[in-house]
Amino acid sequence: MASISGATTSDGTYLNIQYSLSGETFKSIQGRLYKGSKSVTLVSASEVQHDTENPVSGNFSVLKSMTELIAELGETPGLLLLEVRIADRNKNIKSATSYILITIDLDCCLAQKMNKIVDCGNDPNCDDHFDDAQKMFLFMKSSEFVMNTIPNTSGFTEGSLTADAIAKLNDAEGKYKKALELCSGNLSSNTY
Repeated sequence: MASISGATTSDGTYLNIQYSLSGETFKSIQGRLYKGSKSVTLVSASEVQHDTENPVSGNFSVLKSMTELIAELGETPGLLLLEVRIADRNKNIKSATSYILITIDLDCCLAQKMNKIVDCGNDPNCDDHFDDAQKMFLFMKSSEFVMNTIPNTSGFTEGSLTADAIAKLNDAEGKYKKALELCSGNLSSNTY
């Protein structure tokens, strides 16, 4: 059975998408924002380095530029659904999905807040920056933890998710958005 996962590179410029196939034929990798309706093809069969006409088995990865990802989705993702579409030996189209959390905006904001903290020395206003940075970090880590408790699911619609998975996704999204709110205008335009 196919599986998929993803994470941004440490510098935030790429999304490293990892997937495995087990005697299946690769069709594409799709992406959709959580609660979004627009699904886009992130990786087509012509962009991979393995056979896409016949069944293959193995572990594979592909790097997707964050600049391209944002352009295709129309915004910087927070919670992102990845789906690898495959054809089984009987030519039935199936998929494996995984939700991932992309925190590049929060990472940039935390770095900016830390720079402000370092620059302001003993100024009492630094306490507010430090408090916000701590809260943002805790919300982000809590959101990541919740995301890691959601098992990979089969299918591509919210209708195929269990109530528990939906509750966890909503919780993770809420924590992510609270962290972004604490950023309060500190996000500069990121260059990916």
